[in-house]
Amino acid sequence: MPVLQTSFIGLYSILGLIIALTVLNVYLFISQKRTDAKLQAHKAFVLQKLEELEKLKEELEVRHKANNEYKSEIESPILNTIYRFCPSDN
Repeated sequence: MPVLQTSFIGLYSILGLIIALTVLNVYLFISQKRTDAKLQAHKAFVLQKLEELEKLKEELEVRHKANNEYKSEIESPILNTIYRFCPSDN
């Protein structure tokens, strides 16, 4: 009878180990899926912000170009007037 008890204890130990490993495997699988979902959400967020930055960059370039054109429209007549009335050192 002790041999039979020992074999049942060994069998239950192995069965418990298999169940524990299965539960651990399921837990790791679920946590990996959650991590993947969080990663995908973060990736989508970063791509959205990147697109917004690209739009802002384009808008800034347009404003910069318009600002430079405006400056040249204002500066050109003023500089021409200054050059006309101030003698040149040459």
